[in-house]
This record gives sequence, C-alpha cells and structure tokens, in this order.
Amino acid sequence: MEAVASAGSGSMEETVRRGPWRQAADRFRRRPLGVAALAFVLVLLVVGLLAPVLAPYQVGQIFVELVSRPQKPLSPGHLLGTDPLGRDFLTQLLWAVRETTVTGFFCAGLATALGVVLGVLTGTVGGALEAAVASLSRVIVAVPAIIVLGYVSTREPTLLSPFQNALWVALVLWPGVARVVAENVASLQGREFVEAAHAAGASRPRIVVRHLLPNLSGPIVVGATSLVAQGIVVVATVQYLGFSANQSNSPTLGGLVADATRAQQLVLSQAVDLGGIWWLYVFPSALLVALLLAVTFLGDVLDEALNPAAG
Repeated sequence: MEAVASAGSGSMEETVRRGPWRQAADRFRRRPLGVAALAFVLVLLVVGLLAPVLAPYQVGQIFVELVSRPQKPLSPGHLLGTDPLGRDFLTQLLWAVRETTVTGFFCAGLATALGVVLGVLTGTVGGALEAAVASLSRVIVAVPAIIVLGYVSTREPTLLSPFQNALWVALVLWPGVARVVAENVASLQGREFVEAAHAAGASRPRIVVRHLLPNLSGPIVVGATSLVAQGIVVVATVQYLGFSANQSNSPTLGGLVADATRAQQLVLSQAVDLGGIWWLYVFPSALLVALLLAVTFLGDVLDEALNPAAG
C-alpha cells in the first residue's frame, strides 16, 4: 500500500512539476485530429511563404497564346492547367494560399490584440470605460463584417489589398475577444494571487502582465484561432459576392472561386464551356474548405487541451 501511495504521490508531483502548458501539450498530442489539423495549417503556411520560390511562373503572368483557350491540368508546362485569361493556375493557386493565410492570420492577430487590450482595460478599470466599450461592442456586433467590408470595397477608388481587407475585418471582429477577456479579468480580480500582488505594492500594469495575462492565455489562443477562420470566410464571401475583385498579383482562394464563377461574364471567356474548366472551381474550393475545417478542428482541440478539466 505504501508503495502504491508513493507511486501515486510521485505521479502527482511530476504532473505539477510539468506545469500547465506542458500538460496542455500532452493533452493536445493525444488528439490525432488536432495534430493533423495543426500539421495541415502549418504546411499551408510554409507553402504560402515559399510561393515566390515554388511558383513556376510570375504571379499574374499571362500567356497570350492561351487566352480564351484554357489548358487542362497535366498540360505541358502547366501542371494544374491555365485559366481563361491565360495564367498558369498552379502559380495563381500558390499565391492564393499565401494571400489567404496571411490575411487570415493577420486579421486574427490584429483583432485579438485589440480585443485583449480593450478587454483588459474594461475588466480592470471598469466604470465609464466599461460602459463605453460595451456600447461600442454592441454597435459593431449589430453590423455584420461582410456588410462593412462590402461597403468599404465599393467606396474605395482602388481595389483593396488583402492587407487592407484584413485590417477592416479585424476592426469588426474584436468585440468577441474583448468580451471574453473582460469577463475573465473580472473573475480573476478577487483571486488570492491578485490580492497578494496588490498587497505587495505591484502596479496595475505589472499585475496585468505578470498575473492576469498568463491566466488568460488559453481563452486568448482559442479566440484567436476562431478569428482566423472568421476572417478568411468574410473576405472570401465578399469577393464571391462581387464587392471586391480578385487581383492578379495578389489572388486569394475565395477570389479564385469567384473568378471561376464569373468566368462566363468575362469577354475573353464567352466561348468557354464552364463545365470544361472544372479545375478552376475544384482546386481553390477544396483548399479553402480544407483550410477552414482544419482551423475549426484546431480551435476545438486547443479549447479542450487548454481546459484543465479536459484531461
């Protein structure tokens, strides 16, 4: 019995010694779906970053002899064929992966940073600031991000870049993170370690950085992961609806799907049988759906792994 108790005690001590992040990593590794989703997202990120190296041609390069004569996949010199404008589709697809992933992660990062700052201020200061942020959040939430981005896109004299799209979407998506952070900060204010820090004379910024934010890392990471998918969906939907055109030098996966859908309306593709250019739909649509599913699964598994009760 003593040996059993000793072994159990040693196991508990080892678990405590590993720390919460190590325990969360262990829980995450025990979920194959989450590991596969993370691997897929990382592969797309790497492929996107290496698009200038991996792409066989310059982005947006037009082969004049192939205009209105799209080549099928596995054609000589064009592994994934070409589009009705005579552009190599593999090149456009690689750059679309780059722009889509950068847009999604930049949007999530900016919205998360803004939400964390406002959430922490709301939870710690309260009063008039809390009321002002709450009112602003309600106004922003009442207006869908798609409508905001669509309106901005139609008012701009030039096409919005993926960076600008991400910026506008981030300015609409931050309230969710701010609300979660504010609620958690408010719940932590009465905890013993926060009161001990106050009693020791720690300043408010130090308490936030050293004590509050580390305890909020789980909700923040999960919220940021969710925002990646939301940002990608909003930008893709706006492009598909025609409020923001796909640019040849910075295509996105949603933009490629929109281009394929509107191909019949292009002068250069009037004689093209849309049923015969299936690859323009299938490849970007499959990648977009797979990316969104991977990010969604990753967020769910991270939520479980970072939750101590999910052991």
